[in-house]
Order: sequence, then C-alpha cells, then structure tokens
Amino acid sequence: MKRSSIGVLTMVAIMVSMVWGGSLSHATTSFVHPGILNNQAEYDLIKTKVAAKVNPWYTAYQQLQNALSYSPQAVSTLSDATLSQFHQDGAAAYASALRWVAAGDVQHRDKAKQILNAWAYKLTSIGSDVLQSGYWSFNSAPGKFIYAAEIMKHTSSGWSSADQSKFAAMLKLILPRLLATDTSSSDKWKKSNSAAMATHVRMAAGVHLDNGALFDQAVNEARSMIRFYIGTHGNPVPTGFTYETCRYKGDLGTLNGGDIQHVQYGLGPLVQAAEIAKKQGTHLYSYSDSSDGASLLTALRYHAPFVGKTSAATWPCQIPLNQISTWYHMPWQMAYNHYKDTTVKSVVTRFASPSYMTGPYHSITTGASYEMLTHSYSGLVSAPLASPTNLRVTEVTP
Repeated sequence: MKRSSIGVLTMVAIMVSMVWGGSLSHATTSFVHPGILNNQAEYDLIKTKVAAKVNPWYTAYQQLQNALSYSPQAVSTLSDATLSQFHQDGAAAYASALRWVAAGDVQHRDKAKQILNAWAYKLTSIGSDVLQSGYWSFNSAPGKFIYAAEIMKHTSSGWSSADQSKFAAMLKLILPRLLATDTSSSDKWKKSNSAAMATHVRMAAGVHLDNGALFDQAVNEARSMIRFYIGTHGNPVPTGFTYETCRYKGDLGTLNGGDIQHVQYGLGPLVQAAEIAKKQGTHLYSYSDSSDGASLLTALRYHAPFVGKTSAATWPCQIPLNQISTWYHMPWQMAYNHYKDTTVKSVVTRFASPSYMTGPYHSITTGASYEMLTHSYSGLVSAPLASPTNLRVTEVTP
C-alpha cells in the first residue's frame, strides 16, 4: 500500500478555530473571481460560442435545465429525507446561473438568485441523520449551490450584499458538518468517495468565501487523498488501482468485487478540486505521490477502458463487469480538457451526447453535469498555471 498522510487532520481542531476568524492562513495571494470551475475568460468564450450557435457549446446550452418555472423546495432543517430537495435545487440554481452567463438572460439570473435565497434565508439547522445514511449525498450536495453563488456574486449586480451574507452564513452552518478527510483514520469513510466530496466542497467554499485557511486545508486534504487513494493497496494490480476499485461485495481495498461507480464518485470530486485549484494557480492535476509517482491521471487512465463496458479481460475484480454499474459518474470531459489524454478522451467519446449529461446522476449527485458547455475550450483561454515552486499554499508535513 502506498503511504498515507498522517497529520493533515490532526490539525482540524486548530483549523476550526482559525477558519472563521481568519487569524492564520497559508494563502499569500488574493483569489481569482469568478474562479471555481470557470474563470471570466471562459464564461466570455462560452457566451460567444452560444451566441454564434457553435457546437458543442450551443447544443450543450440547449440541454441545460430550464428552471424558470421551477419552485425552490427549501426547508428549515436539512435531513436525510430532504437531501434530494437540496440536490435538485442546487442543480436548478447552477443551471440557471450558467444560462445567465451563457446567454445574458436576466430571468435565469433572477431564478438562480431566488433559489439561493430560498435556502439561505430558511435553512437554520442540519439533522443528525444526514451524517449517517446521508453521508455521501450530504458531502456532495452543497457544491452546485456554491458554483451558482460564485457566478451570481461575481458576474452580476442582481444579488444583494445582504443576500450574499445570508448565503455565507448558510455555508458556515453546513461546512463544519461535512465529513472530515483523514487518510490515516481507521474509518473508511474518511478516506473514500465521501471524503473526496467533502474536500471538494471545502475547497469551493474557500474560494467563494475568500477564506485562505479553508482553501489551504482543502488543498492539503486533496493532496493527501491523491497520495493514499491511488495505488495498489496491497493487491497485485497496477498503480492506477484505487482504494475503492474492488469494493462491491466486500470491505474497501479488497478484490472481492468491482464497482466503477464509487471509484468515479471518488475520482470525480478530486478532478473538480484540481480544476478549482488550477483556477487559483495551484497544481493538483499534476500532483503525484513521491513514492510511486501516481497522480490523478494514473487512476483515470487505469479505469477509463472499463467505463461504459460490459466485459474486459483485464478487469481485476472478481465480479464480472456486466454485473456492476459502468455508467459515467464523474467529470471526464473536465479531466480531458486539462490532460488532452487520448485514454481519458475515450470515455468522453463513448458518452458524447450532451443530453446524456442531464441524467440524474450528473445533475443531482455527482456535480459532473454541463461539462460540454463549461469545459470544451481545451484550455485555450485559461490563465497559465503558476510555477510548481510557487504554490498558493504551504503543505502540511505528513
């Protein structure tokens, strides 16, 4: 098994006291806004392509959810029973925000604002059950709300300061309840897909809230996850294997079964975290374990040939591929947009129809939707990354 980080989360008690007060942060530069999954230059390109009806942007735009007749489903207490409402509203808010930046329609801007405000002004508590049966969904759910809020705050004057403050207060209610990421823990959930989801949400929130300490914490968690998650884990398989690759019928890290779905749930948020970090000049896409050289790309290349397939001679798990989920469950287009890797592209090609991206596992749970619209620019307008020796954060020593 490859080495794991031992200390990233030993700092959590200290970090919690710092995060909201901001008394200490490793951040040395200001944040780029908008700067979560896209920057302003990318939004400008999307708008130009949509206006000119150029594909894939135009077709992808047409496939976006049109939420103008959608009614927010906000509740005062978020519970396992109401998590699906939270997911659906987040998806509707983000779709509306994207329609605003892609076409400049103020009706969609106002709809995004309406959905964000509905939750910001109503949500006051989080039930204990969401930290049990709802672990995975709770850890991914806030992402699209934050994406939408970043767009609203930095591309429009239609969202008031008071509304923004209420949304920030809602995030501060949610963030401490997200699963802690700790790859040295005996708790498997703290080092699996639920942890990756929570790390990604913390990173997005750090950018949106201009909270350097929170952003830095999430970057360190993502690095720890990349080091731990991708490797052989004591099994006779290539390095691109993950902690969850053969988990379907047995404990994590065994070869008892196979489940591409949960691997994508783990790698997907790490790709999204890498994209957010990239927008802020920090390298995670190229970050690798110093002991074996494994990076995100290593795992993506290993699993790409199996996604969408029903059989494969080289599949390492005991359960046949046709008995597991082989669906597209992560932002492969986003990853290809960065890496330009032909193996990664093979998955994108298999699921090339933008209409596929409107499925429930994308628009509600994984945060992988809309990539055809948001990440088809192949990096042509992205700002260059900072030098690897000039990172935004100081990594916690493992």
